[in-house]
Amino acid sequence: RPQLGWRVVAIDDEPSTRRLIEITLNTAGGCDAMVFASADEAMRSIIGRPPDLVIVDAMMPDVDGLTFYRGVRRSVGGEVPVVILSAASAEELGWTLPEDERLRWMRKPFRPASLLAELRAFVTPDGAH
Repeated sequence: RPQLGWRVVAIDDEPSTRRLIEITLNTAGGCDAMVFASADEAMRSIIGRPPDLVIVDAMMPDVDGLTFYRGVRRSVGGEVPVVILSAASAEELGWTLPEDERLRWMRKPFRPASLLAELRAFVTPDGAH
């Protein structure tokens, strides 16, 4: 069982997805994950103490994932990895993603083990942790 030990802030408007992310990261991944329904609450948490990883749903009622990503970059800089989760591709949404090696697009639905493997490769590309 991977014990990643990261502090993660995740945002999704769908309760079942929030629960799956929480279980996957905290239980299976050994993370300290705080999962929010509100982008405002999540951003306050990020600004208060920048996490090791941010996961944001692409389409939410109050903000889209790309706008939230830009807010993370403005607030805490470019070091924090950001994952945008979506059932659609960026192209399907008509989005052009910025060139940023600390930004990833991942598809929903996801299998917990696959998500953890992808996150590990993205957050610690040198194999650390």
